[in-house]
Amino acid sequence: MTQLLSNPRLRYLADSIRKELEWLPKDLRFRFEHRSDRMPPVPPPYLRFRVAGDYGVKWFHESGRESRNAFESALSGVGKTLQDFRSILDFGVGCGRVARWMEDLVPRARLYGVDIDPPAIRWCKRHIRYATVTRTSPLPPLPFASGTFDLVYSHSVFTHLNEAYQDEWLAELARVTRPGALLLLTVAGETPFRQFFQSNPTHPGMLEYAKRRDHDGVLFVSDDNWTGIFPDFYHSAFHTRAYVERHWSRFFTVRAHLETAMLGLQDIVVLERPA
Repeated sequence: MTQLLSNPRLRYLADSIRKELEWLPKDLRFRFEHRSDRMPPVPPPYLRFRVAGDYGVKWFHESGRESRNAFESALSGVGKTLQDFRSILDFGVGCGRVARWMEDLVPRARLYGVDIDPPAIRWCKRHIRYATVTRTSPLPPLPFASGTFDLVYSHSVFTHLNEAYQDEWLAELARVTRPGALLLLTVAGETPFRQFFQSNPTHPGMLEYAKRRDHDGVLFVSDDNWTGIFPDFYHSAFHTRAYVERHWSRFFTVRAHLETAMLGLQDIVVLERPA
């Protein structure tokens, strides 16, 4: 028991088993109520948590729809809709929270998804068959030719990577997109950082975190609630708007920065691949 309580990985596995049992009747009721839906099923609780940080079935279902709507709204600001694109990449597809709501784009568009999480990719392969999903490595390259995509969207990937990993992936996304392509990437800006700071203001390093973020424009925090769940390189990252507009412009043209546009929390950054 002592080992279980002190080992984050074992704690997570024990919590996952407990939550699977706790949510079983709620999941069965949700499936019955949505039995006529013409869309993929909702994944099991442990996969939902790995994507959304929450086990709730209704929240996972509805937040996927709202995420799609948020991306649609971001595109409308630059005069586009999802229907305008023909080769779309869900970067960090997870267990399909957003991709579950994208079937109407096929077959007019080709939909692809990538993620590093093996159980999530296995679930997508079984249930989201209108998309081509692939497990990838923590760092580039992606298994696509240069200039493959005219749209990339990503919900909460750059919110978990340190600056070096972010730069590697920004460069790779520039490679696999064609000139004029658009990218919709979320970051944890002012609101998430304020919530993080207020969650534990007595933490001895919290003031130092705030200083580093304000000075560098980007902050990676490794001692967070994701310990034991994901690899050590995957934790919590926060960005200032000034950093994104300055640093990410090395890779793309920043078309818009929409604060708290994703589920009222994360910012959506609209980027364009230059010619």
